[in-house]
Amino acid sequence: MSCRAAVSTGTLGDVLALRAKMLGTAGIVSVGGVRDSATVAGIGLPAFTLSVHPAVLGRRHVPVTTPGSRRR
Repeated sequence: MSCRAAVSTGTLGDVLALRAKMLGTAGIVSVGGVRDSATVAGIGLPAFTLSVHPAVLGRRHVPVTTPGSRRR
């Protein structure tokens, strides 16, 4: 995940991590932060990130597409 090295927000949270695991993702590498870190660790999906931070993204990062999504 490219997050412009923003470590002052959590780019990956428990919902996204669980969704990624259900879609067959082997692991996540992010140059941003992770929130819900204890829950993400409990999901069993390896996640390598630059930081742990409780804040949500707000308007810093807006995904254009995600795996499995369709443009409308």
